[in-house]
Amino acid sequence: MSITGTLLAANDTYEGFIADLMVDADITLEPNKRKTVEKHPDFTVTAKSPRGRVIQIGAAWWKTSEAKNRMLSIRVNIAGNTLNVNAVGKTDNVEELTIYPWAD
Repeated sequence: MSITGTLLAANDTYEGFIADLMVDADITLEPNKRKTVEKHPDFTVTAKSPRGRVIQIGAAWWKTSEAKNRMLSIRVNIAGNTLNVNAVGKTDNVEELTIYPWAD
């Protein structure tokens, strides 16, 4: 699966894009205001509809990679397809994250 993207930190949110050969969407990750337990997502993921409406399309959780770096585990539903991706930075830098497909 060929998925790519970038997320840039903007205060307590992330803004960027996720794309493959069929989808190219600008996305925003905002802190999950309804998080009450550890299992709840850390972020909600939104995108805009073709008419400009903000739609929640997924969620994201902070995780720690095998290399002990922080990363975001993201699950989104775009165009009827569920995409599972990770967003990782260089070393432990979480200001700019690159999106990769989950490795099975």
